[in-house]
Amino acid sequence: MLNRTGVLHYLEENQDSIRAYASGLTAPAARVLRAVATVAVGLITIFVLTLLMVLEGPKLVDGALSLVSDPRKWQRIHRVAATAPSP
Repeated sequence: MLNRTGVLHYLEENQDSIRAYASGLTAPAARVLRAVATVAVGLITIFVLTLLMVLEGPKLVDGALSLVSDPRKWQRIHRVAATAPSP
Protein backbone atom coordinates (compact mmCIF):
# COMPACT_ATOMS: atom_id res chain seq x y z
CA MET A 1 0.00 0.00 0.00
CA LEU A 2 2.86 2.41 0.79
CA ASN A 3 4.40 1.74 -2.63
CA ARG A 4 1.12 2.30 -4.41
CA THR A 5 0.42 5.68 -2.80
CA GLY A 6 4.00 6.90 -3.10
CA VAL A 7 4.37 7.47 0.63
CA LEU A 8 7.36 5.16 0.88
CA HIS A 9 9.14 6.99 -1.95
CA TYR A 10 8.35 10.38 -0.30
CA LEU A 11 9.67 9.14 3.06
CA GLU A 12 12.88 7.86 1.50
CA GLU A 13 13.52 11.13 -0.34
CA ASN A 14 12.75 13.38 2.61
CA GLN A 15 14.22 11.25 5.39
CA ASP A 16 16.76 13.90 6.46
CA SER A 17 14.24 16.75 6.64
CA ILE A 18 11.76 14.57 8.54
CA ARG A 19 14.47 13.57 11.02
CA ALA A 20 15.46 17.24 11.49
CA TYR A 21 11.83 18.24 12.05
CA ALA A 22 11.30 15.42 14.57
CA SER A 23 14.44 16.34 16.51
CA GLY A 24 13.26 19.96 16.59
CA LEU A 25 10.06 18.85 18.31
CA THR A 26 11.88 17.20 21.20
CA ALA A 27 13.39 20.45 22.57
CA PRO A 28 10.05 22.20 23.29
CA ALA A 29 8.60 18.98 24.67
CA ALA A 30 11.56 18.63 27.02
CA ARG A 31 11.11 22.22 28.24
CA VAL A 32 7.42 21.62 28.94
CA LEU A 33 8.18 18.38 30.74
CA ARG A 34 10.89 20.08 32.81
CA ALA A 35 8.48 22.89 33.76
CA VAL A 36 5.79 20.41 34.80
CA ALA A 37 8.29 18.48 36.91
CA THR A 38 9.50 21.70 38.57
CA VAL A 39 5.95 22.69 39.50
CA ALA A 40 5.20 19.20 40.83
CA VAL A 41 8.33 19.16 43.01
CA GLY A 42 7.51 22.64 44.30
CA LEU A 43 3.96 21.66 45.25
CA ILE A 44 5.14 18.50 46.98
CA THR A 45 7.74 20.51 48.92
CA ILE A 46 5.15 23.05 50.06
CA PHE A 47 2.78 20.27 51.13
CA VAL A 48 5.46 18.42 53.12
CA LEU A 49 6.70 21.60 54.85
CA THR A 50 3.15 22.61 55.74
CA LEU A 51 2.41 19.17 57.15
CA LEU A 52 5.59 19.18 59.20
CA MET A 53 4.85 22.65 60.60
CA VAL A 54 1.35 21.58 61.64
CA LEU A 55 2.54 18.35 63.23
CA GLU A 56 5.83 19.50 64.76
CA GLY A 57 5.10 23.20 65.38
CA PRO A 58 3.82 22.78 68.94
CA LYS A 59 6.91 20.74 69.85
CA LEU A 60 9.15 23.51 68.48
CA VAL A 61 7.32 26.15 70.53
CA ASP A 62 7.51 24.05 73.69
CA GLY A 63 11.22 23.43 73.10
CA ALA A 64 11.92 27.13 72.61
CA LEU A 65 9.94 28.06 75.72
CA SER A 66 11.79 25.46 77.77
CA LEU A 67 14.98 27.46 77.18
CA VAL A 68 13.55 30.25 79.38
CA SER A 69 14.50 29.41 82.96
CA ASP A 70 12.47 32.02 84.87
CA PRO A 71 8.83 30.84 85.29
CA ARG A 72 7.53 34.46 85.33
CA LYS A 73 9.18 35.19 81.99
CA TRP A 74 7.78 31.96 80.57
CA GLN A 75 4.27 32.93 81.67
CA ARG A 76 4.66 36.39 80.13
CA ILE A 77 5.92 34.96 76.82
CA HIS A 78 3.06 32.48 76.79
CA ARG A 79 0.50 35.22 77.56
CA VAL A 80 1.86 37.57 74.84
CA ALA A 81 1.97 34.76 72.27
CA ALA A 82 -1.59 33.73 73.08
CA THR A 83 -2.93 37.28 72.61
CA ALA A 84 -1.02 38.02 69.38
CA PRO A 85 -3.36 38.83 66.49
CA SER A 86 -3.67 36.20 63.79
CA PRO A 87 -2.48 37.16 60.29
